[in-house]
Amino acid sequence: MEFQPPKSPDMNILDLGIFNAIQSVQYRQPTYKIDALIEIVMAAFNMGPSRTLDKCFLTLQKVMECIIRHAGDNDFRLPRVSKLYIKNGFIPSSIVCNAAVYANGKTALMQMQ
Repeated sequence: MEFQPPKSPDMNILDLGIFNAIQSVQYRQPTYKIDALIEIVMAAFNMGPSRTLDKCFLTLQKVMECIIRHAGDNDFRLPRVSKLYIKNGFIPSSIVCNAAVYANGKTALMQMQ
C-alpha cells in the first residue's frame, strides 16, 4: 500500500475538473489587471452549472476507487463518469464502490496496522 502525496492532483477536486471549467470561460475574456482577472474567475465559477461540480465529485469517487484498486499507486488513467447518468438527467450523489475493491482495500489497511 502506498500513500498518496499531500495535495495530490488526483485527489484534488479543483484539479479534477473545476479549474478546467472556470478556465474555459476565463480565457474568452482578455484581462490585463489582477482585479479584473479575479472578477472574471468569480463570475465564471458562479455561472457554471452545478452539474459540473456534481460530475467532478463523482469523478473523485471513481479516482478513490482506482487508488484503492491499485494499492495506493496512481498508475491508472483517470476514470470518466458514465454518460448514462448525464443523458438521463440523473446524477447520483455517490457511486457504489466495487465489492472486491472495497474488500481488498480493507484487507490492505488492516495489514498496515
